[in-house]
Formats: sequence, structure tokens, C-alpha cells
Amino acid sequence: MTQCWVVDLGCGSGLKTRVIVEAIAASMPTTLFAIDISAAALRQCAFTMSDLTAVKVTSFEGSYLPGLEALRDSRQNDAPLLALFLGSSISQFAVHEIEPFLGQVRALMRPGDAILIGADGIRSLAEMIAQYNDVLGIEAAFDKNALNVVNRTLGGNFDIAALAARAGFVFQAEWRDAKTGFADTLLYCPANNGTTDAHK
Repeated sequence: MTQCWVVDLGCGSGLKTRVIVEAIAASMPTTLFAIDISAAALRQCAFTMSDLTAVKVTSFEGSYLPGLEALRDSRQNDAPLLALFLGSSISQFAVHEIEPFLGQVRALMRPGDAILIGADGIRSLAEMIAQYNDVLGIEAAFDKNALNVVNRTLGGNFDIAALAARAGFVFQAEWRDAKTGFADTLLYCPANNGTTDAHK
């Protein structure tokens, strides 16, 4: 029976991924290889997929390219692979970094594999505020986990426990790259001590 591999580069909760994986799994057994730097996100992604009986989930805690290398080394059949790079993650790269990164990704794939890349358009201020101040605290948890990774792997000294959930972001500026069309928004919020913290 035909099989399919799906690798999610930065799976998060897996809600976007599920839509795609569920559609594929309706036609063939599917293995999802979920990559994320957050162990909590990987657990949530596995839970999101837990009722899909035709989907097997394998997790890799780490960054994109080491995860793809691990997958390359573990693929023992000729089943096709679909790589997912959703959530506009590509827009977090500088323009000059995008082509080399995608070249590295392609080098870890086989002929016949494919990649699906998601990118945002310009969002309204209301949408941006809702994203960064979501009621479930997902963005705050993501940001704190990123700082935990810095502390653990790079010797940082961020006091994670002292960080409070942010609210009341104020619009500062919007930037659009002329070559790629990717947009980025700079927001700031007053800190408790009256200083201003920038957030991208």
C-alpha cells in the first residue's frame, strides 16, 4: 500500500498541519515527522493528531535542519515526502538567508519530494494584537520557550519566571520587503518600569 511521509518544520500545536495530514491520510497511511524546538509543542501536536488512526506521529525536538537530517537517515522506503513550512515562518529569515536555507532543505530531500510554504499577507493592527495577546497564552508560551532554549543552549540568563504576559501593544511601524513581499510589524508596549520594550 502506498504510504506518505509528512515533515512539519516547526509544528507548533499541529492545528494547521492536521488539516493537510488528515486529507492525505484519507487516501493512504501517513507518518508525520514533527519538528519543533519546544517539547510542549510536540506533545500538543501529538495530541492534535491522536484520533487520526491512519497517522503515525514521530517527534524531533530541535531545529529544522538537524530534524531533516534525522528523518533522512531513518527513511527506509521510497514513500514520497511532503515538507510543510507553515505559519509564515519563512518571513522570519532575512532575504539573503532564504535561498541558502531552502537549498539546504532540498539537499536533505529526495527526487519526487515536495515542500509547501505558507506566508502571511499584511494583517490589520487588530489581528496583530490578537495574535500576540491570544487568550490561550500560546504566543507567550512560545516566546518563553525560545528564551529557555537560549538559556539552555547558549548560556543565556533570562529570568523566565519574572516575565509576565504582555498586553497593550502599540503600533510602531510596518516594513515590507520589496523583493519577497514579506511584511513585518514592529510593536512596542510600556514595561512596568516605564521604559519601552520593542517586539517584532
